[in-house]
Amino acid sequence: MGIIYNSSNGGSVHVNGGSVHVNGGSAYAGGGSVHVSNGNVFVNGQPAGKTLKQMNLNERKAVPFTGTSTIRVDSTLADVRFFRINEENMMAHLHGSAQLEHPIKLQLQKQGPVVAVSAKYVGSSSTNGLFLDIFVPNRLINSISINSSSGSIELGNAIQANQVDIKTASGGVRIESKSKVINASTMSGGINVSLQTGIASNVTLASMSGSIMVDAARIPTIQFQGGSQSGQVILNHKKRAGMTAYVIANTMSGSIIVS
Repeated sequence: MGIIYNSSNGGSVHVNGGSVHVNGGSAYAGGGSVHVSNGNVFVNGQPAGKTLKQMNLNERKAVPFTGTSTIRVDSTLADVRFFRINEENMMAHLHGSAQLEHPIKLQLQKQGPVVAVSAKYVGSSSTNGLFLDIFVPNRLINSISINSSSGSIELGNAIQANQVDIKTASGGVRIESKSKVINASTMSGGINVSLQTGIASNVTLASMSGSIMVDAARIPTIQFQGGSQSGQVILNHKKRAGMTAYVIANTMSGSIIVS
């Protein structure tokens, strides 16, 4: 019996015999010779029917930060990293190398209280070190929202936002946060959260394939909900007077640890 995969860009894979493994939106045919990921078809590591060019990207943009309450990030391929700066402007820097059909365009726009960062790409690709660095002035804002198709996301404790929402299809998530509310999900990759403040926090995390780890030792009260289909769920919360944790956790394959 054969298996046929038709990608969104017109490519197709027909597998007869061998094994097929599907994980996080990727399909691998026996022997690893055919790989389907993010709508792209690869044969022996090369995109089927596509010609890629090696490109070195280095683009910077900046916008005034005054009056900003919300940051929205939409990225396709790059690893997303946040940094704090003592400046008046917010800046974005897309840099690194990748094999692409065409260049990725960096967009940074401010509309009222919302700053939107976009580095989207449609087509076949192969990345080997592509980063979207976002530099945010040292001020408290209401929310940060990040959507990524492929790439890790790193949000350091220097960033001050009341709420953080992160969604990625493929890539790990690392958060060091002072936020009251954190929502993060990934189809393929682990989630590591370290809460850096003494106020109550509400944390909801989900991973299809990867472990979830939360360090809430500094938090007096936490509402935590975590689930992983394949991986551990670990919450570190000190057991002492005045410390309260409300926990809902589940996993299909892996242990649940609350300490």
